[in-house]
Amino acid sequence: MLEVLAALPGHLLFRARMRVAAELADVLPAGVDVHGFSVLHVLGDGHARSQQDLAAAIAVSATTVGTVAAELVRQGLVARVRNPVDRRSWLLTRTPAADDAVRRWGAHLDEVVRRLTAPLGDAGSAELRDLLHAVTDPHLSAQVPPVLRASTGFLVTRLHERAHRDFLEALAPVGLEPRHYAALVVLGETGPVPQADLARHLGLSGARVVQVVDGLEERGLVSRRAAAGDRRTHLLHREAGADAATDAARGAGDRAIGDLLAPLTAAERDRLTVLLRAFVS
Repeated sequence: MLEVLAALPGHLLFRARMRVAAELADVLPAGVDVHGFSVLHVLGDGHARSQQDLAAAIAVSATTVGTVAAELVRQGLVARVRNPVDRRSWLLTRTPAADDAVRRWGAHLDEVVRRLTAPLGDAGSAELRDLLHAVTDPHLSAQVPPVLRASTGFLVTRLHERAHRDFLEALAPVGLEPRHYAALVVLGETGPVPQADLARHLGLSGARVVQVVDGLEERGLVSRRAAAGDRRTHLLHREAGADAATDAARGAGDRAIGDLLAPLTAAERDRLTVLLRAFVS
């Protein structure tokens, strides 16, 4: 990773979120879903809950919970029961078959956590979790159970979502998105490079980078030009106005990230950056 990107907490959180997703995809067998596990865990106290309550408890959208719940019902792990307060609505409750599923799924998720935190060691893993918790906890619903609040993968995901949302709002007056800003930062460091190189530096797929470059080109901040001596190769160049846009985005982004990390001291913010670098390396 380029040093200029490794110095950006927002980009480190993006890389950390991508690593969590990659480990989940690599470790979890077909039919095992991290959101489904969270729903089953919350329902383990024997209380039936609405989809809205479950969404708040695991900090995802009601739409996501609806999809997850339908699959859990299909697998016979969750049942729908009438809401005694409002007979027109339904609540979700765990079935006895869910007990075995929670044990089996939990073993897979323990392996995900082990792989995620292996580069940090026990002490580093605990320190990262505590720092993430300090920043994330004020934004979580009181319904989120302790097991999720103590999960590094859960905390990384939630903090990245919060950082991305805050950064997106902060950059709106500049007319950029976080991905555009990161691309401009890379091109400012590397100079003209092929699109594939930009994708590698950003950790994005080729298709997603095409969208990023198209957006910057529409704004007149980047252009594609044929390389000297090789007309088949096109390089990405920063154009006039890119410096001013980058500086404005950097200022807005620094303020947004500063507000987000306000619960941490300056030393703790530096330590969080160090640990996130190790987490994604």
